[in-house]
Amino acid sequence: MTRITPVNPDNAPKNIVEIFEELKKTKWRIPTMYRVLAHNPSILKAHESYFDAVMNNGTLDRKLKEKVAFKVAHLNGCEYSTASHRRYALKCGATEEEMFAVEAMKTDSMTSNESVALELAVEMNSSGKMVTSELFARLNAHFSASEIIELLATVGLMIFASRLADALALEPEA
Repeated sequence: MTRITPVNPDNAPKNIVEIFEELKKTKWRIPTMYRVLAHNPSILKAHESYFDAVMNNGTLDRKLKEKVAFKVAHLNGCEYSTASHRRYALKCGATEEEMFAVEAMKTDSMTSNESVALELAVEMNSSGKMVTSELFARLNAHFSASEIIELLATVGLMIFASRLADALALEPEA
């Protein structure tokens, strides 16, 4: 049971309704996490702004970022974020087979870009200090500096979001 009651979009103040409408455009729905964060509009806006910058902008394909987000959520054991980002990855064109490969780290069925991006997710999730120079050299061989920043931000965002979702006891959405 969610520890803080989500804001009902039908009863939300106008400034929150506007944010909720934007969420429907980028997330295809109003996630429970955002409805809970709506109790503090400035944090809701900041969280959505950062999420938008990381996941909806940049040059990396959203499907790759969703796979990375799913992997981090899965590694953290966050059922809410795992389910959400599995759903987003599928909406972005990933297949069930691809998602199984991500979950199990079956890199033989992945592109080298996907493989090294997911390895970053695993290493960064363990500890930011575990990201080796060797891994960074491989990242540099596959991605631009800007894209590496996108990947690092995706992992960091999902570590935070997973912890937040678990602290709030958010349950996976149907």
